[in-house]
Amino acid sequence: QGHPVDGSLFRLRPLPRPEALPRHLSEAESQQLETYLRHRLDTADPLLRLENACLAVLAHTGLRASELLDLQFQDLDLSGRRLIVRQGKGQRDRVVYLSSLAGQAIECYLEGTTRPPTAPLWTRSAGQACSYSWLRAHVAACGLAAGVQGLTAHRLRHTLATRLLNAGMDISRIQKLLGHEQITTTQIYARVLD
Repeated sequence: QGHPVDGSLFRLRPLPRPEALPRHLSEAESQQLETYLRHRLDTADPLLRLENACLAVLAHTGLRASELLDLQFQDLDLSGRRLIVRQGKGQRDRVVYLSSLAGQAIECYLEGTTRPPTAPLWTRSAGQACSYSWLRAHVAACGLAAGVQGLTAHRLRHTLATRLLNAGMDISRIQKLLGHEQITTTQIYARVLD
């Protein structure tokens, strides 16, 4: 109100905001989810088989939701226990390997079906490809059924990276597995180890 204001007042810097760590599942939550999947593995219900396969692949490969949904039948090498991710984020191809649980879940899901090579890998019973909204809803619902709150495909990705890092895997290998262009992106997970 008519008094001069010192210019230094306008140079105050706000306090730095803490960088959020990736939200990964705790070891107990990971075990709950694994147990839940293993108990449903021998189901005859096609919807549950699809859910099991999608969840196991997300949890054990670190794929992004979009990469999972873009997979075609030709990208699956079940005998070699691997998936080829074509044109992932940054337009890069990479190979991810399937755990025994993910391989089993896919075998159950595909049992007795044949598809053309370029057909979507993940289809619902009516033959339509799974959408992002379908995947998001079913991952969250499976999480709740397993007793894990707020389960998302990206949280499963963070969990895999965290578990691999804590098990002693080299960060540059985790970078390749997750398809990160910069190691600094992958180093976010290194803070979890601290």
